[in-house]
Amino acid sequence: MTTPLTAPPTSSTWRFARWVLPFSILVAAAFLALGLWLGAQIIRAQVENRPAPIATIFENSAEIRQQLEQQQQQNQALELRINEARRALQQTNICAADPAQMPQLGPDRAAPVPPAALPPPAQGQATFQGNFAELLDQGVVLVLVRGQRGTGSGTGFFITRDLIVTNRHVIESGGEVTVASRALGRILPAQIVGQTPNSRVGNPDFALLRVPAQNIQPLALSTRAERLEQVVAVGFPALISSSDSSYRALIEGDTSGLAQLQPVLSDGRIQAVQNFPSGLKGLPHSAQISPGSSGGPLVDVCGRVIGVNTFGRSSEQMPITVSYAQKADSLQEFLRANNATAAMLNEACAPAARPAAPASGTPAPAAPAAPASGATPETAPATPPSSTR
Repeated sequence: MTTPLTAPPTSSTWRFARWVLPFSILVAAAFLALGLWLGAQIIRAQVENRPAPIATIFENSAEIRQQLEQQQQQNQALELRINEARRALQQTNICAADPAQMPQLGPDRAAPVPPAALPPPAQGQATFQGNFAELLDQGVVLVLVRGQRGTGSGTGFFITRDLIVTNRHVIESGGEVTVASRALGRILPAQIVGQTPNSRVGNPDFALLRVPAQNIQPLALSTRAERLEQVVAVGFPALISSSDSSYRALIEGDTSGLAQLQPVLSDGRIQAVQNFPSGLKGLPHSAQISPGSSGGPLVDVCGRVIGVNTFGRSSEQMPITVSYAQKADSLQEFLRANNATAAMLNEACAPAARPAAPASGTPAPAAPAAPASGATPETAPATPPSSTR
């Protein structure tokens, strides 16, 4: 028979054991409640000690009001300065240009050329009636020099009905010299009747050509030339003209497009009036010229020749080119030495006003027709124009 290791509990032991579990639960609950209460007290103390933003705002309301007052004072001071600046702008000593009275750059193309800017008409010749661009179309010609090495080109202008001024370096290569323009309507042979001893840069560089007398309007000269005066360079620069089909055809001897040939007009201002060591008077200016412009006139806004475009200077240090014209004073000396004269008009330039627009329903006057081409085309080697400078 097996003996049990433990004896069965008595009734008194059983009664004690059944109260142990509830008592333990009550003790644990008490400790838990105590812990929760202590934690709540700690959190509450931390919250009470932390600075509250809302409380700070109300506590510093006086400082905020002071800052607002300072900002208002600054705003008032700025507004006062703005009002003072506005009043200053309304004072009469401030330059306020009237757009209607502001001068334009370059001449008014539609304004007629004033009679005071034109040489007296030849006997039996009508007074020129036209605008600035039409005057230059009349007086400026393309100079062509056909030689063994091809065709060179430059520019010239009429000073009388049969005399044309250009640069010596345009024609000195030798060969047949001819001139052409829309006003002439054909290619004319030209005879060299005078030229300077050489064409070195800085020395006088002129040539005088003679053609049969033409019914055209020559250009007058003027020695009035001041810094910042508005000017226009007129000519046939190959850099621009070579893209014109009429110009390219003329280089090849074809006159079929002569009625559309136009000289290039480039406006600018005189930058200085200079004396070269040779005695030549020069006019550096801001109007654009390039090879082919040589011999062309530099005119004022009345259409008077104040210089002859001859060369340009470039800088190796910076991309800039200055255009140079020989002043009309030097041209006048050259003409005098070659027994030639040109109309010299030195009065102040006063361009004519643009004509009033025709009233509604009134037809505008018809533009003059371009002269027809009646010349027989000449032959020439199909080569590009050589540089004239």
